[in-house]
Amino acid sequence: MIPSEINKQSANSEKFKKLGKQLESALNEVETMRKQQNELVTHVEKLVSSVERQNSIRKEILKRANFNPISGLPNHNLLDSNLMSFFDSGKGDSKPGALVLLQLDNNFDMISKTQESLIGSWLVYRTGLRLRKYIGKNGSVYHIRDEKFLLHIFKANTATEFAPFLIKIDRQISKPYIFASQHIVIGCVIGATLYPTDGNNKNALLNNADIALSEARRKNRNYAFFEPKMLDDAVRMMKTRSSMIQALEKNAVDKISKQLYLNLQPIVSISQIKKNKPIIENINAEALIRWRHPIEGNVPPDAFIPIAEETGVIIVIGKWVLYKAAAQIEVWEWQQIKSKLAINVSPRQFHNDDLIDSIRRIIKNRRINPEKLQIEITENSFLDDPYDATKKISRLKDLGISVAIDDFGTGFSSINYLKQLPVDAVKIDRSFVEDLTTSANGYSIVKAIIALTQELGMTNIAEGVETWEQLELLMQLGISTFQGFLFSKALSPDDYAEFYRRYKEY
Repeated sequence: MIPSEINKQSANSEKFKKLGKQLESALNEVETMRKQQNELVTHVEKLVSSVERQNSIRKEILKRANFNPISGLPNHNLLDSNLMSFFDSGKGDSKPGALVLLQLDNNFDMISKTQESLIGSWLVYRTGLRLRKYIGKNGSVYHIRDEKFLLHIFKANTATEFAPFLIKIDRQISKPYIFASQHIVIGCVIGATLYPTDGNNKNALLNNADIALSEARRKNRNYAFFEPKMLDDAVRMMKTRSSMIQALEKNAVDKISKQLYLNLQPIVSISQIKKNKPIIENINAEALIRWRHPIEGNVPPDAFIPIAEETGVIIVIGKWVLYKAAAQIEVWEWQQIKSKLAINVSPRQFHNDDLIDSIRRIIKNRRINPEKLQIEITENSFLDDPYDATKKISRLKDLGISVAIDDFGTGFSSINYLKQLPVDAVKIDRSFVEDLTTSANGYSIVKAIIALTQELGMTNIAEGVETWEQLELLMQLGISTFQGFLFSKALSPDDYAEFYRRYKEY
């Protein structure tokens, strides 16, 4: 091969090598770019996924913040913002409507406490569904607390026109719920306020609805509409509550004794009426609490006892009553007054775990005969837990204390419960005694109560006896023990002692 050809081939070989290196470098650059692109795509996908995840988390947070997890309904947060927007826009002035506060009743509370939590949650969910279905496009439904719902109704002119709507809501809630073949019935209490009649401010209207609900609950009604006087009543109750709590803050018994005191109303047992005069064989008494307020004067019991019960102050007052009653029995012993003294124990006090021990301590410290003490409870005291009530009454009787059911017939007790309770006496409520001479139904009810309780071996005591006609009819029906103004009003301890001696001497 000639040198020129060799040189030519060598030059071409160098070119190919150079081109090969350039191609390889280009391919490497392309691969690097592809990797970078893939990395970029992956990074973008991760960013997108992260954003989506954050949006999902944000939505979930907003959902949890604004919707009740059990019912799925908007909660108090959305209620607050929606109502603020609604009333700030002026819509409440031009379009009359209503805010309705609905609270499930004690049946729901009892079911929640005694049954599996699943049942309570299921009832709340089903209640929300019923409300949402019934209200439809006429308003909004909010679930603001475990047992409370708020309805914003877009059209409501007057209380008279709107009342049938509330009655229908109550009926919807009261329809039986079927859970695992069981029929469960719960009810509700409703408080309603109308706008702009009652105001056009969110906070004021919500407060109005709450006051109306409290009024309905206090008067044992299904619903109530807000009225301006309810505000005055609420303020007065707050002042009463404040005064009561102040009276109990320090040295409770001493402070109570300066303002509270006991009067004694005679309970008489009559053998016959002779020459238009009752022949009294035995005299006992019921201790009735009174409050002499340093500024307001005498405050009636029905004005402060419910508040004391609500706040729990009744526990302290109840212990004071026990203490004073024991002291009175001790005084009677040296006065040779052989009366038994009955004291009222409220439902809250009856359910207090310390009740039996408190009574035992007071009896021991005062060294009184427990047979001289009678405890009076209302029907509501044993409705929540009849089994526990039966045990507690039995323990009282083991101490030698007799037990009576007060205001019998005004609660919702059943005959089955009455059969189970080891009580000694039943006090027939004054409302039945009042109807005795004016209503055939009233006479029949009293007759039935007497027959039932006598069959169970219980003593009957008629409360609120005010006329001779009532007395004669009650004696004909078989009652011999009475309490009422026909014989005496509530007396001071000194006046009671005089009453006792006068009739005993007679």
